[in-house]
Amino acid sequence: MRRPSLLTSALARARVPFLGFCLALGAGCRSVEPTQPLSTSNALSSLELQIEELYVAFCFDARSEPDWRAQREIYLEGAAFVAPIRPGITPRGQDQESFIADFRAFSSSDGFVDTGFHERIIDTRIEIFGGIAHAFVLFEGFYPPDGQAATRGVDSLQFVHDGSSWRLVSFTTQFESETQALPSGL
Repeated sequence: MRRPSLLTSALARARVPFLGFCLALGAGCRSVEPTQPLSTSNALSSLELQIEELYVAFCFDARSEPDWRAQREIYLEGAAFVAPIRPGITPRGQDQESFIADFRAFSSSDGFVDTGFHERIIDTRIEIFGGIAHAFVLFEGFYPPDGQAATRGVDSLQFVHDGSSWRLVSFTTQFESETQALPSGL
């Protein structure tokens, strides 16, 4: 008979949920206190607003920048980002400061300084269970002068409710490609 490991025994004795234990081990991660169940309609409307604020914070006009402060307020400390998934490019994870640095380089590149760049939400599908939520967001990126879509894709967003607001914990983008068509709706 196999003996339980010290970790398994400690968890069983302390009755600590495994996920909570893992979150507590995360270097630099702020622990999130369990929240009271949110009413479905309030949770949905506040999450929809948070998603809208996130996409507004990504947008910038010519000779300006995205709203870095607003983005940081939405991200939970320790949030994870996956560089946009594109054919032929290996996906890679990064922390929020690396994501912001990459986004800063993108927004200050020659192609965007004179035009700016905006994203609009086309459709969203949100699922909520207690204090966690997942959203698929179908979006288009465009240059403000003409409004024509330059990029299209689906973002997969995960959120937790920290007792006062929804905070983004992970963000992954799949761009449309010749081999990966976008859904007609979510």
